[in-house]
Amino acid sequence: GTLATDPSTASGYGVYSLRENRWDAEFCRMAGVSETLFPRILDSNAICGRLTREAALVLNLSAGIPVITGGADSVSGVFGLGVEQGTVCEIWGSSTAILGVTDRIVLSPDRSFFTTPLLLKNTYAVEADLMSTGVSYAWAERLIQCAGDGKGLIELASQVMPGSEGVLFYPYLAGGEQGVLWDERLSGAILGLTVKHSLPHMLRAVLEGMCYESLRCISAFEAGGCLCSSILCTGAVTGDAFFMQLLADISGRTCRAAREASGSALG
Repeated sequence: GTLATDPSTASGYGVYSLRENRWDAEFCRMAGVSETLFPRILDSNAICGRLTREAALVLNLSAGIPVITGGADSVSGVFGLGVEQGTVCEIWGSSTAILGVTDRIVLSPDRSFFTTPLLLKNTYAVEADLMSTGVSYAWAERLIQCAGDGKGLIELASQVMPGSEGVLFYPYLAGGEQGVLWDERLSGAILGLTVKHSLPHMLRAVLEGMCYESLRCISAFEAGGCLCSSILCTGAVTGDAFFMQLLADISGRTCRAAREASGSALG
């Protein structure tokens, strides 16, 4: 019955003061909304209420269990994986959250990325979210099924040299892209095709396109003053040595796979 939110979720509303950890009266006025519409902002590890008797019956738990405020799934992933300053956390799923951890507020000079509080006080992350990474992977696998090749995506993609012999993939299959581009008009494309190219070229280009989009985000973080020396990944792709090596080659950074399948769930 408690109406509350945490700083990381609040920061996504567009009317939140990052430095003061409160709803900003001037932002609310500009947006034409009242501050009274928004819930209280509590620390992520604060007990915001206790499980009601009605909810306890549904969940088969004990009434009165403390409920903490928690945080957004991306920052929960950073917390769960124990990511330290200088490390970029990439949470790969149907989309990918990319967060660079910092001990200070880093603001993008060109407004390409956003800054969010993490779960612990006085810790922050710069964040960019790619909208269609796992979506692109699944789309490429459907191409293979249509072709009836019988081989897997990685097996086919690994037959081709780096660079896909000039084939480029723009991974905007969700219709538009957030990341650091913020352009809802973008759509996916495969460019550079000639008669010498085949399905494996396109498949490798799909993987390379996702990795280059990740690099675009990391480069924007660094341009804004955030240290990005290594990458820690979580998600299904971490079980794929070929993809992890591709990400390391393209990013020019050490890429490690987290032991946990879902950093966000652990957080």
